[in-house]
Amino acid sequence: MNPTDPQTPGTPINPDEPDGPKWPTSTNYDKTVNETISYVDQNGHVVAKQHTDSVNFTRTVVVDNVTGEVITSGAGTTAWTATNGDTTFDAVVSPVVPGSVADKAQTAAVTDLNADSANVNETVTYTKVGSLVPSSSDGNFPGAPTVVYPNDPSDATKVTPAGVPTVPGYTAHDPEGHVLTPGSSYQPSDPMKDTTITYTADKQKGSVSYVDDTTGKTLKTDSISGTTGSKSSYSTSGNIADYKKQGYELVTDGYPADLTFDNDDTTDQNFTVHLKHQNIQSTEAKTVTETIHYQGAGNQTPADNTAQVTFTRQVSTDTVTGEKTYGSWSADQSFAAVTSPVIKGYTPDQAEIGAQTVSGDASDLDFTVIYTKDATTKPVNPSQPTMPAKPVNPSQPTTPAKPVNPSQPTTPAKPVQAGQAAATNFVDQRLPQTDETDQQHMTLSGLLLLAMSSVLGLFGMTKRQRKE
Repeated sequence: MNPTDPQTPGTPINPDEPDGPKWPTSTNYDKTVNETISYVDQNGHVVAKQHTDSVNFTRTVVVDNVTGEVITSGAGTTAWTATNGDTTFDAVVSPVVPGSVADKAQTAAVTDLNADSANVNETVTYTKVGSLVPSSSDGNFPGAPTVVYPNDPSDATKVTPAGVPTVPGYTAHDPEGHVLTPGSSYQPSDPMKDTTITYTADKQKGSVSYVDDTTGKTLKTDSISGTTGSKSSYSTSGNIADYKKQGYELVTDGYPADLTFDNDDTTDQNFTVHLKHQNIQSTEAKTVTETIHYQGAGNQTPADNTAQVTFTRQVSTDTVTGEKTYGSWSADQSFAAVTSPVIKGYTPDQAEIGAQTVSGDASDLDFTVIYTKDATTKPVNPSQPTMPAKPVNPSQPTTPAKPVNPSQPTTPAKPVQAGQAAATNFVDQRLPQTDETDQQHMTLSGLLLLAMSSVLGLFGMTKRQRKE
């Protein structure tokens, strides 16, 4: 009997003899050697499906039909033979279990198996892999995720380099203090142990500029610095107070009172404080005075005549530079015409100072009126009146006087004192404001005096002729 012609143990060898010899219960003509590989964690929990394999051996045995005993040798009994001639368990690669590494990459092959070989039982134990663990002593560190080491897909006992978490504004360092650039990977020396990645805050910087909006110029720029996430100790209040003392006023303060430095290493944090010049408005007044001086009338000279008008304008004063900007003066004003006072015996050179219109830009006005004493005529002495000549009787014409020998000129008769014309002092009379001489008045006076002198002269000559 053999595996290809098996018999049922305990049944009659000869079916026709039910009480005859029976097929043995153990004929031992078929044998299997098994291989089992288990994959478990450190606690014995299965982490992957078992691997099983087997090698089968067979032989042919002979049973004595009379006695039913198995004949183990000779008489047609054969040796054990492996099915298909396979007497080897191949090496088995340990499966990759995510997050764990195996203690062996594969189980070794088992060769030269035979029917007497024991079953093969193997166990592969897995241990959890380590992680990159971010850490920082900086109180503002926002944290970063833990990164489990990636399994090597081709070797269950290994891991591949782990990507270092990028934390903006912070620099990563490995356990040896080496800088790990953002986006880089780290290969742990022991895949089953955690690796601490230490993060330090990056330096941050910026500036605060103070700008004069009136001129568009930057007054000053202060530098500020700190580290990612830290609070700035800088304050603008002191500088703003100083600028206010210089005449500035605050427009906007663009610097935050509680500035926290950001995590952007590529861009500085720059802020601007805007100021402008203050302008103080005031009103300026100006008085323009007109003064008329009077001269030449002695103790009768009038006192100065004064009049005033007042103008106003707006003034804007830049409190930083002190520069003033002036508005227009108020409307023009006028001084009324002033008639020169009348003083007996004196004539002013200007009868009137005309009306004057002035603006706020005008200077004070000064005028002078000069009085000149009027000229006087010496009167004839009334105690010695001149006797009029006796009129010639027209009905008795007189004999003409003998003419004087022209070769012996006579001395002209001395005019009678009483008839002598008084000397007249002509005063230069000028019209008010025009300063022109009163020529007509002088001419008339001269003609009258000349006529009087001629009459008196003729009267004297007639009297002398009568005496002769």
